[in-house]
Amino acid sequence: MKIRDLFPNTDIPGILGMYREAFSGYPWYEQLSEEIVRTRWEHNSSQPNFRCLVAENEIGQVVGAVWWNSLNESGLRKERGEQLEEFVASHFPGWSLVWEREVMVSTSHQGKGLGLLLRQEFQARLVREGQKILVLTRMRDDNGAIIHSGEKIGFQRTGIRLPSSQKPGVFHEYWYLPVTVADQIG
Repeated sequence: MKIRDLFPNTDIPGILGMYREAFSGYPWYEQLSEEIVRTRWEHNSSQPNFRCLVAENEIGQVVGAVWWNSLNESGLRKERGEQLEEFVASHFPGWSLVWEREVMVSTSHQGKGLGLLLRQEFQARLVREGQKILVLTRMRDDNGAIIHSGEKIGFQRTGIRLPSSQKPGVFHEYWYLPVTVADQIG
């Protein structure tokens, strides 16, 4: 397994297929059209300072990905609301902000720690930037695998929860991960 930067000219079809496949299974069970998947990708990949890592199997297929972008506090407020922006301002003033948009693993490679490996490499990249960075993300309560990998690298709950628009009785919670040079991954 190899984790590397996105090759936009060749990796995007694999990512879009994996995205569609991942959302068709647990816990979403959404049948997304190719157009919806492409629209979501284009929205995410057009964000300021968008970056993406992919996991490639031994025959060169994309089997996992993580993508993120930087934000400022006004962008955070516009996209995620006042409550999260106030949390950041009161607990991490002056920190650079990064939004982890997606962590995705193809169904054939789930349960093997690949999501954790992608997140570890993502964190290592941020550590090498040599500044105080606050990573923010949103995880759905019923997605145990993604929560587990997040907790393993140090994500913590903000306490800010919103009801899921896709599934009644399920919540999305905002999580945070402070990253500094002192967090060198061994």
